[in-house]
Amino acid sequence: MLSAIAKRGNLLVLARNQGSVRIQVLDLSRREWVREFAFQPDSGASVDVGGLAVGEDGRIFLADTGACCVWIFNLFGKPLGRLGLPKEASTPRDRRGIPAFPRGLGLDSLERLWVACGEPSWVHGLQVYSREGRYQMSVPSRGVRTETFSAPEGVSIQGERVWIAEPLADRLQVFRADGSFFGSYDVEERAAVGRPFAIVPYGDGQAILVREPQEELVLLDREMRPRSSGSLRATDRMDGPTGLLGMEDGSLLILDQLGERLRRLDPESGLVDWIRP
Repeated sequence: MLSAIAKRGNLLVLARNQGSVRIQVLDLSRREWVREFAFQPDSGASVDVGGLAVGEDGRIFLADTGACCVWIFNLFGKPLGRLGLPKEASTPRDRRGIPAFPRGLGLDSLERLWVACGEPSWVHGLQVYSREGRYQMSVPSRGVRTETFSAPEGVSIQGERVWIAEPLADRLQVFRADGSFFGSYDVEERAAVGRPFAIVPYGDGQAILVREPQEELVLLDREMRPRSSGSLRATDRMDGPTGLLGMEDGSLLILDQLGERLRRLDPESGLVDWIRP
């Protein structure tokens, strides 16, 4: 993934891969970009943006899929550390305590970091870390310790429920805050779409970004079926979407054009350009 968005309170954070990663902070109350910084690892490698989360204290967590780690910064761009594969290690492994190939991040009410990670058919594809970065648990797929995840991507914390999107399995899984399994949904069967990679609550249901049969935003009701009506129009098309946010006013923000445009789903007007980075 080339870009990602996250928010906490009145702050929206956008990360884009432009050789080095460029991170911008938007004040939502004024709708103004108020801060910007760039980061590149000492190795000189580019950052493979795989997910983003913002802590209550303003810390920014950035998943770097290629480097098998999560970088941590303060709001002024100062690096605070990293979680993941030790620098001296060369082979990522399917094991507890190493969020290899992270592709999605979420912070719960206890400020624990949930990391969707791993390659297809890995057991430890959803791991949880404390706010200090200590490993806490590996969450089993479908509640079965030997069952594997399919390279999960999106993480959405919704109260005491944690949703993840598994594009390679055309599936959404839901877990409780203690890591126990709550349920799963086959989006191909229920909504005739595939490869979900981002999810947020919308109304009494969910909104998901999918890649098949085309890149699009799909609105689902509480039974996880496509809404019979809504504010999306036939002409509302995605263009390289990479991120999705639910806002307090009930609207949605979609990051597309590979991170070059933020659009808002307006109940009356459909998708409208909102702001450009």
